[in-house]
Amino acid sequence: MFVNSNVNPYQNFANYPFAKTEHIEQKKENTNVKNDLHEIKSSNLDYKTTYASEFGFRIDEQGFFEKDLNKTAAIPLDYDINIKSIREISKQLIKLDEKLNYNKIDLPRLLNTYHNTLKIINTEFQNNNNDFLNKSQILDLHQGYSYTYEGKILKVYESAKSLQGAKEANKNLNTLMLDNKIGDFAFNASIENTASNPIIKPYLNKQGQVSKSGLLLNYIYHDLKEQNHQKANFFLSPIELDMSSNIKFQKLMRGELSVQDFLNESNKEKMSFDLYLHINGVNKNNTSEDKLSVFFQQYINYQHSINMQEFANSSSIYSLYSEQTSKELEALKEEFNKNDSNIDLEKINTQKENLDTQFLENRKRQASINKILHSYLNAMA
Repeated sequence: MFVNSNVNPYQNFANYPFAKTEHIEQKKENTNVKNDLHEIKSSNLDYKTTYASEFGFRIDEQGFFEKDLNKTAAIPLDYDINIKSIREISKQLIKLDEKLNYNKIDLPRLLNTYHNTLKIINTEFQNNNNDFLNKSQILDLHQGYSYTYEGKILKVYESAKSLQGAKEANKNLNTLMLDNKIGDFAFNASIENTASNPIIKPYLNKQGQVSKSGLLLNYIYHDLKEQNHQKANFFLSPIELDMSSNIKFQKLMRGELSVQDFLNESNKEKMSFDLYLHINGVNKNNTSEDKLSVFFQQYINYQHSINMQEFANSSSIYSLYSEQTSKELEALKEEFNKNDSNIDLEKINTQKENLDTQFLENRKRQASINKILHSYLNAMA
């Protein structure tokens, strides 16, 4: 999920912070609480050796978390989560938000949010097993998606080719101050150089197949790593794309905003960076990000005064630019709105909303249980 530096650090779904909050809304559900307390008392205890971790959940001798993490995160109990992977993921999170540290990371919510996205787009992950998948099976999965700042899925990319095409097109959109937010499941990274991939290594079998839990952790790690990369190397620095860049992109794709109106507005008061490149004969399709960065710095320092309205009305350059850019955006619009008939975006987003709500409700319920247990222990002390 591609990405500008202005986004919430945990931008895979922008409004889901993965830092723990000090106060969780309390909601008493007395009947359910009593049932859960009964389950706790009657459950068989496992006395195998475990060790405390910096994330608040215990690990076994091999470094895999106990299943209370899976239960709290509402991910399949069969999934094996290794602490080495979580530490690597945490390093990426802390790069995005320096105020975080290991014990402040909301690990259950992190896992739940990413797993929900993975399974609503790839039905293979709706099964609660931790099967190992081979290269062919992994490449048959849907590879990525476009989404809004609020986390709504706009498009599913079924193949690696279509995903890569969308990423390349997004570089051209960025020069127009538009942003197609793209999420990448990073399945290619899970099957390439697996022996030297520290994220994937704990989840490989002898045949070189990767478990579903490994694919989940690999997805989280690479999504956060990509955010850090773009934050450090975004060629439009110091300008940052914001929510309006994504909203304008959505409106163009839905036909709610005409391309010509958008171009006129972008060049109303001053020349846009995209037009600046066109006038200077720069082909943005085959220009590296490093060179674009140099051009952008020149553009920022560009002090030549120009009456844009007069320029637009009289110059054939602007007319040709508008015509060419309109064709490119119309072609992108047509491609963006192509979706396989088997992909029901409305159903996907409904499932996502339900899963997110269910997780939060279960968390409130668990908070009520913890409060009662705390009171009970204090009374017995």
